[in-house]
Amino acid sequence: MKKLIVTYTDGSSATITPDVDALIAFEDEFDTSLDNFGRRVKHVLWVIHYMLKREKHTDLPFGEWLLTVETAEPAEDVNTNPTQPQA
Repeated sequence: MKKLIVTYTDGSSATITPDVDALIAFEDEFDTSLDNFGRRVKHVLWVIHYMLKREKHTDLPFGEWLLTVETAEPAEDVNTNPTQPQA
């Protein structure tokens, strides 16, 4: 899965890569498959929050944490040379 980056209203940011635990928690929380991941902004933000909370980077409940978020999006690939194969 691609890395995700969240930018906060204070200008700081965090980059995470969802792991298997977070993806299974997503499926359990929303009773849906990974095929639906990313179709709703809430799903992406929930996974980011889940990982940040698990790793003790936030102790805010999801709703309060959302008030601190400006944007969330896939992180851009480091390799931007089109002649280089992507992993």
